[in-house]
Order: sequence, then C-alpha cells, then structure tokens
Amino acid sequence: MSQVEVDKIIPQSGTTLTIGDSGDTITIASGATLSGSLNADNLDSGTVPDARITGAYTGITNLTMSGDLTVDTNTLKVDSANNRVGIGTSSPQGNLSVEGEGRIVTIGDSGTVNVPEIRARNSADTSNAYLRISSYSTQFYTEGSERMRIDPNGKVGIGTSTPSNTLHVQNTTSSGGLIEFDGQSNNEFGLRIESNISGGNFEGDFASGGGILDLFANSAVTSGGDILVARTQASDPVFLVKGNGRVGIGTGSPDSRLEVLDSSATGIISRSTSTQATDSNKALRVRNNSDTDTFAVSYKGSVFLGSGTGIYFDGSTSGSNQLDDYEEGTWTPTFTSGANTLTITGGTQNYKYIKIGKTCFISINIENATVSGTTSASDQRITLPFTAVSGIRQTTSNVSFNTTGGLRYTTPDWIYGVMESTIIQLYGSDNLGYNPQPGAPTTGSGTYFFLTATYETA
Repeated sequence: MSQVEVDKIIPQSGTTLTIGDSGDTITIASGATLSGSLNADNLDSGTVPDARITGAYTGITNLTMSGDLTVDTNTLKVDSANNRVGIGTSSPQGNLSVEGEGRIVTIGDSGTVNVPEIRARNSADTSNAYLRISSYSTQFYTEGSERMRIDPNGKVGIGTSTPSNTLHVQNTTSSGGLIEFDGQSNNEFGLRIESNISGGNFEGDFASGGGILDLFANSAVTSGGDILVARTQASDPVFLVKGNGRVGIGTGSPDSRLEVLDSSATGIISRSTSTQATDSNKALRVRNNSDTDTFAVSYKGSVFLGSGTGIYFDGSTSGSNQLDDYEEGTWTPTFTSGANTLTITGGTQNYKYIKIGKTCFISINIENATVSGTTSASDQRITLPFTAVSGIRQTTSNVSFNTTGGLRYTTPDWIYGVMESTIIQLYGSDNLGYNPQPGAPTTGSGTYFFLTATYETA
C-alpha cells in the first residue's frame, strides 16, 4: 500500500484525478474541511455520513443509512429507534403518521386504465379490502367486489353502484332483509330516530306535503305488496298494511279497509278523559263523502244516527226491516172549536210523545186548567206532533173529561178521536162517519181532559 502526502493539488479543467486504489482508505484529518460539494452522480454505493451531497442521486443504486432521517424539521422524519415514518410530524405515533392542514394526502394515477386505490391485505395476500377512487366517486371493495360507493352527487349506494337517493340500499340475494337493527337486550332500541330540537323525535316537512315515514309497495294485490308488517316472535300477525290500502290488526289477510281479528276477546277500547265524557265528543264517527256524521257514538255512550239512516233487522236492507227514527219529547197542541182557537191556561198540562220508526204514541193530560174562547158545535180538533199516514182510519182511546169545567161534551155517551193528517178530529159515540157529533164544548175553570193514542205517521 502506498502513502502520498501533498500540500496542494490543482487539477486543470477536464483532468481526472484518481486518489487511492481498490482497498485503500482515504482519511481527511481532524480539523480539515472538504470544501465544495460531492456530486451524488459520482456515488455508486456505500455509507454517506456527510449531508453536503448535491445532484440528482441518479447514480445511487444502493444507499444505506443508519440512525434517524430528518428533512426540514418535520417534512419527513424517519424514527429509526421505533421504525416509524412521519410526514408533517417529527414524532410519528404509528408505522406511518401523516399530519397537516388542508389537503393532507393526495392520491392520483397518471395512467388512463388504472385508478387510485388504497388496499389492505393479510400476510398471505389471500384476502383484501380496498378503497378505490374513480370518476369522482369513492368505492369500497371487499374480496374483489364493490360493497358501497359514494357517487359525485353525494348519494350513497349499498349493494348498488347507481344510487338513486341520498341512501339507496339494494339486496341482491333472493332472501333476507335489506337492513337489520338488533339491540343487545329487550330494553334497547333496534332503531331509534331522535331530533336534537324541540318538536319530537320524528319530524317531517308537512308544509311541503312531506311525511315522517313514507312507505311504498310495488304491488296492489291482496296476496302481496305488504307495505308494513308487524308480527310476534311466533310470526302471528299483529299489524299489517297491504299494498292495496287494507289494514289488518290481528289478521294477515284483511278483507276490508280495516279488519280487526280479536282472538283474545278483549275488544276495542276508545277511552277519554273525564272532561271529554260528553255527547259532543265522539269516540266513533262514520261519514259519507261529506263532513256529516251518518253514525256516531259519543264518549258518554250515546248513539247518533244521521238523517235518512236507520237500523236494519234480520240482515235485510228492505225498508220494512229498517228502524230509522227514535225520539221522545213534548209538543204544544192547538185546540180549535169550529174556526175558533181555544186557550187553555193554568193547572197541570202535559203533552208528550214517543216516536219509534213510523209509530207515534201521544198522551194529553190536562188537570184543573181553565178553558176560554168561543166554541162551536162542529169540528172539535187537536193538532198532532207528526202527520198521520193517509188512507188508514186510526182512532184514539176514549176521551175522559170531568162532569164540570171546560172541554166537557154533553151530547154523546162518549167521545173518541180520529187521526186525520195533522189533526185529531173528535167524534161522538153515535156516529162513525166524518160528521162531528160531540156538540159544543164548555169553557171555564176546573177542566180535566185525558187522551192517549198510538198512530202511524206518514
């Protein structure tokens, strides 16, 4: 091995200066400096302890470094003690830590066929999952198949690559549900939607015609197209809404708009508070195509039938089997004698009626009253509360009156009445025709007059 000591070497331009030979060691003495920079193009391999290396590093084929690597404080940090790499941080917390502001990581592909991906594989490279960004959409893959994507419009698709709504879930298998929510115990919610503002847990845009829950069935047939189904653990139907608009409670095949099958014989309850137990508050209403109730039941227990309605017996819709009216009350009859109206004052006066269907029962009870007015020997009449049917001779009971006082008839042995349209025409016992024979009634105080009748109304 040779040893050369020189004070200064000044090579000319273009001169190749070779120092040492293979196996030689070139040592720069302590305190001496190497001015200028060492071009990396002239380095093939080895250990480089000096940072003053310029050039494109294109000539380095194997470069080995020991210890940490720091570029601009925290632009790039290699933590050799923990085998960690940091980008944007000088203290990486994982195998690769990336920190920064704004756009932290940008992944792109300059080619026209491949798309950027981030893949996770097992050590045997037999299973993988990856994230792919293609055509401005983000796609999530497992085992080589797309499972979910977010399209450029922000729509999320699960099981579909073309989501049509904000969240579109499609089940491509032949059975099974689309989404399953399973709580850990019976006290937990499988699905719970809450609002963080006052107004309830469920909210809809009602002002714009929206709803809280909008369900759609693709079939309107009775046997399919169920919109909503609630069943017990034993698969017994509890509540069902079918695609044809029929609702079943306790039955899976409702035959009408609403059908309730009560297998437990507990019935249906509509309960009110004590302040609602009045006839004006209805527990059940039935209406036609208007807002008029044709049938109603109040919370007080009263049943209301609308005008023109009734109760049919024996399952028949024939008018002869219809009970279409019931009412009871009072009316104020008018007593006439000929063309004159009699006035009845004082005492006790009761004029009552009960009408069931077309049958009307009336009672007239006058006690210790005073009768005044001009009387006539013909046409003694009393007005009815309801018009009598025509073509049928309907008579009252015998008229009872006192031997003194007003409304006393002395000519016949007894008096009865015949219903004629809107009046009761009084007749005497010796004439069954239409010529009144009771004679002129008396007037005065101490009048007692009693009459009852049952007749068919028009």
